[in-house]
Amino acid sequence: DILDSASEIFFNIIGVLIVVKVVQYIKLILLHAFYPTDLTKYKGGWAVITGGSDGIGKGIAINLASHGFNLILISRSTEKLQ
Repeated sequence: DILDSASEIFFNIIGVLIVVKVVQYIKLILLHAFYPTDLTKYKGGWAVITGGSDGIGKGIAINLASHGFNLILISRSTEKLQ
């Protein structure tokens, strides 16, 4: 009986912690969706982008370059960086 009660309390606490983390993650996503970061205040700054020669990394590099960032691109493929 005591073991069942203790395990039930333990799993309830774990469940609450998981729900709290999920809510925090959803809040973070919604904040960035409705209040995007103003990149103009970082104009002229530096950004290091891994995987900057293809896919999402390339898209981020193009976006940051269009906002006046200086970039350091890291890629496994030097041919794609040309």
